Amino acid sequence: MKWHLLSFSLGVLFLLLLAWSRQPDPVVIERPVPTPVMVPSGLPKHVEILDLTMTAYSSTPDQTDSTPFVTASGQGVRDGIVAVSRDLELLGLRFGSKVVVTEVGGPSCGPAAGELVGRVLEVQDRMHHRKYRQIDVWQPSREEALAIGRCHVRVVAFTPPPTLVAQAEPRP
Repeated sequence: MKWHLLSFSLGVLFLLLLAWSRQPDPVVIERPVPTPVMVPSGLPKHVEILDLTMTAYSSTPDQTDSTPFVTASGQGVRDGIVAVSRDLELLGLRFGSKVVVTEVGGPSCGPAAGELVGRVLEVQDRMHHRKYRQIDVWQPSREEALAIGRCHVRVVAFTPPPTLVAQAEPRP
């Protein structure tokens, strides 16, 4: 009886060692090929790649404040203007930063969103403080804004280098 138990235990141990020593089959994960980004001249050297939500807005009073045709930076609205959520401002996407959309997708993404891939967009507006990790592309009409939909996007963000702010010494 002892020999049978010993041989059974050795057989189980051998099978476990054989299973552990076998190399697992490789797992292939397919990823979309990123769209190459042409870096326009004059852009800052600091680059971030961000996965965000993208929507669109138009200059209607229900989507903006009391000055619907003026951005938060004081410029007038125009094609290529983007508003960013305030958390992205903390990451360095300040007024004047440029973003290039490299990928769009998602179940609520509209057909017009694909036209934004590869375009250089400029941050000149900001969104309500309740928004998080989101950009909002300005469109001339409500219909064009709705055609963008709500998309998951990957953007390349060109941010200006951080500036050193001189701190005033406290007065005695």
